[in-house]
Formats: sequence, C-alpha cells, structure tokens
Amino acid sequence: MSVPVKCLWCDKEAVNLCDAAIGGKAAAGMNGKWVYEMAIFTCDAPMCSEHTTVKGHICGKGGCDFIEWCPYCVENEAKFQPMFEHEAETVRRARHAEVRRSMLRVSVRVNADNTTAEQRGD
Repeated sequence: MSVPVKCLWCDKEAVNLCDAAIGGKAAAGMNGKWVYEMAIFTCDAPMCSEHTTVKGHICGKGGCDFIEWCPYCVENEAKFQPMFEHEAETVRRARHAEVRRSMLRVSVRVNADNTTAEQRGD
C-alpha cells in the first residue's frame, strides 16, 4: 500500500500534478541554435483540488483532460526555454523548495503570533 502524496500547500491529499510547462527538451538545431522536440517538461507540483487552477483543456483520441496549474505557476509564469532532463528536475526541485520555504515562514509567523498572545495572557 502506497502512502498518499500530500499537497505542497496544505496537508490534504494531492489529486493533481501541475501541468505548467517549465521547458522543452533541447536538441541541437540548424545554425547552432537550440530547437525544441515535442517533449515538454512540466512543474509536477502535487496539489489538492483546492490549490488547483484550471487553465484550459486538451483533447485527443483518448478523450479530454484539464490543464491544471499550481499556485506558484499561476503567480510566476516562467518563460518557456530549452533544457535537458536533469535541468528540468533541478527547476522542479527549486520551485518546490521555494514553496516549502514560504509555507515554513507562514507557519513560523503564526506560531510566533500565538506564542506572543499566550505570553500577553490574551
């Protein structure tokens, strides 16, 4: 039995992974310029339905699916750029770590406020 993945923004169970494109697979092109292959790297941040923003949908032979973005990608839409798989993984880890750090700051602020209120006897 696998452990459910938690949303990056709360403790709820993740039901989606972020579909925001962070780059495309790089391949050498003509004249020494980079070109994109069809492979697209996505953010893949785990998120609950509450922290999911539907940006559109895509349909094909297998049916239709939603394009869902996480709060980070909604606020920080990045320029699409060519990259290799290891670079895409580095970008994903950096984004997810930034979200975790921001959530820690919120948690510390809330805890500090609660501690202050208790010390005041409120």
